[in-house]
Amino acid sequence: MSRENSAMAAAHRDRAEALASRGLYRRAITELTAAAMYADVSQIGSIVVRRNEISRRVRCVQRASGDPRMDYDNCVGGGLAE
Repeated sequence: MSRENSAMAAAHRDRAEALASRGLYRRAITELTAAAMYADVSQIGSIVVRRNEISRRVRCVQRASGDPRMDYDNCVGGGLAE
């Protein structure tokens, strides 16, 4: 069962990366959340880090687009310069 869960986590992570590469960041976050549910100890850290990176990017895009709900502090260290 652990191997199946690990494979499922890897499949969700790969799908998330494919979505992120196409600019579908919110869907990628959803896939990474699903990956975290199936991840084992060796996978969870990298999945959470990647989800946080994509979440920060989404917040920074909202900030750069003028979304008034976003504060500059949310984007410090984010992807504004990219």
